Amino acid sequence: GTPPARPVAAEATELATPAPPRRVRRVPSPWAPRMHSRKASWVVGGPEVRGPRANLVEGAPGCRQVHINGLSGPLCAVVAHETWTSLELKAAVQGSTGIPALEQILLVGCEELDDEERIGRFFKERAPLDVSLLRRHAAQVQLLRKVDETNFLSLPSMLDSQLLEGGLERPVAVALVRRCPALLQRLPALLAGDRQVVLAAARVGGLRYADVAWQEDACVVRVAVGLNPRALRHASPALRSDRAFVASLMEDEGLVDRLLEDPRAALARSRVVFRAASAGLQQDPSLLQMAGLPAPEAAGVDGAGVCRTVTADAKRKARVVAAALQRRSRPSAEERVPSRSRSRSRS
Repeated sequence: GTPPARPVAAEATELATPAPPRRVRRVPSPWAPRMHSRKASWVVGGPEVRGPRANLVEGAPGCRQVHINGLSGPLCAVVAHETWTSLELKAAVQGSTGIPALEQILLVGCEELDDEERIGRFFKERAPLDVSLLRRHAAQVQLLRKVDETNFLSLPSMLDSQLLEGGLERPVAVALVRRCPALLQRLPALLAGDRQVVLAAARVGGLRYADVAWQEDACVVRVAVGLNPRALRHASPALRSDRAFVASLMEDEGLVDRLLEDPRAALARSRVVFRAASAGLQQDPSLLQMAGLPAPEAAGVDGAGVCRTVTADAKRKARVVAAALQRRSRPSAEERVPSRSRSRSRS
């Protein structure tokens, strides 16, 4: 009934065989440029929507009703949140009408919505948003799906083949630079100077590949820094030396909410923007206070003079930061008990 003994040679072989190397899981940086994966994101249901979609009702804070109209008339109406992107709105329209998100072109007036653009800037108080929907032709949809499924290393050759075939449409160029922003330098001059193509590359960390004229554009730099604070390093020296522009990037909209939720992460983002500014601005007392850094001891300038240079808005946000950090660093009831009392209670 006893199992047969294993041969000694087999045990020696197992001991001599090296163990497979351990795979170390690397945590990506929160500001790393996001590349579109090969897996198609145009499935039914679309991408994950920020916030619970089931709880979105008309009249709730930040929610508006969006009317989707086609060439033949109204198609559907969905309730969207102001933090939704155009891609998330396309996913909601796909769930209501069955039109694939890849085939949709959404227009507000005469302006086409970019997939990464938030629709909240078009919301008006207590008024629904009217959006027009057009459908792409089948050849363009097939080409966009091919870009999404092509291997990352094969994208340059795909771009060259499209240029040799005689033309490259703007939606295809946008899809290419979203997956590989370095391809912005290989596009024809007409497409490389297109604002929508440049914005698509800037949203995924491609500001460094844009032309110098776009690096001097405040709107393009603001979009790039909104998703990646380190992108300010690739802006023009004039913008990096503009105190008002750098201050507006450090205290963008939603800063107070981020300070209340996670003050350390909010301060870390402000410091990244601050360190990407010019060397002269890194000595500015008000910017140092906004970044939560100690001001250098300046000769001939007292504390009252430094405080007068800080705006009232910066003082208010500094108080919010101090209060949030104080709540986080406040010891618990057990930690406030003296060590002698703890030892007596244990005994």
